[in-house]
Amino acid sequence: SFFRYPLFVCFVFTDFSVPPSLHSNPHFAISLLAFPRERTTLPPPNMSLDPGPGGIPPTWYNVLVAPLVHNFPVILGSAAAWFALQYACAVLSHKVFFQRAYTALSRDDRRTWNMRLVALLHSCVAFTCLPGFLFPDPKVRADFYAYSPFSQFIFSVAAGYFLWDIIICIKFQWGSAILAHGVTCFLVFYFSLYPFLHHVGRFYLGVYELSTPLLHIYKMLELAGLSNTFGYKIVGIVFATVFTAARILLGIPYSFIWARDMVQLIQAGSVHSVAVVSLMLMSNLTLNFLNIMWWIVIIKIILKAFKFTS
Repeated sequence: SFFRYPLFVCFVFTDFSVPPSLHSNPHFAISLLAFPRERTTLPPPNMSLDPGPGGIPPTWYNVLVAPLVHNFPVILGSAAAWFALQYACAVLSHKVFFQRAYTALSRDDRRTWNMRLVALLHSCVAFTCLPGFLFPDPKVRADFYAYSPFSQFIFSVAAGYFLWDIIICIKFQWGSAILAHGVTCFLVFYFSLYPFLHHVGRFYLGVYELSTPLLHIYKMLELAGLSNTFGYKIVGIVFATVFTAARILLGIPYSFIWARDMVQLIQAGSVHSVAVVSLMLMSNLTLNFLNIMWWIVIIKIILKAFKFTS
């Protein structure tokens, strides 16, 4: 019953979403409350022998294991919270908010409805990244290895969400494309906990999610049997517009610039892990490939809806 209170679960672990070396620092609590004006003067952990980028020795432990050790309460608490929200969405939809539409759905459609509500809520949480991306701390923006307490926390929450997403995709067999998207996003946000890309990650978690609520509203209207309504078509048009702007017109050029910077970082020998950065480059390429595929499908659906194609 404890995990039926997801917001409490998320925030009760806030103090654990950062390295243990910061827990005793009285300024840390203030830095969390000072969103979006972040304090990045606090050093990350393990600033000892042979410091690598960001002051952390780039050992296999610090790169692969330490992010889990330092942030597992938030990651696992976040995953548990999304499962709790999945249950809560089913109860509230059936008994409170959408009784008539929800009752008319089949068992599989009810499950899909619940998943989409959870995803919609996550996208709303992701919007908290936008102020810090648009008005960043200069140190976080200038240094790929700068540490941001809020980014560390919200990336841990995102990793927990995509862990939930992976489990759901496997359990209900949602297809290889959706599973690839979930695995890619989980790895990206997990390895960002080094810390790494605490400003860039806000673009992909914040700006990329601008179209997500509209997608889920569009699909939920479809489930409710409202696909022939004018409102359904309007939501589809707005979704296609925002998706095109955020993920295609902004996302692809931003990804190109970021990939160029990462290649230069590798060539200069200034990366903490060539394997991790290479994985992120491949993940970014995969994500943009999926976005282009989905964009083509979206355009075809919109054209068909307005009978521009047969």
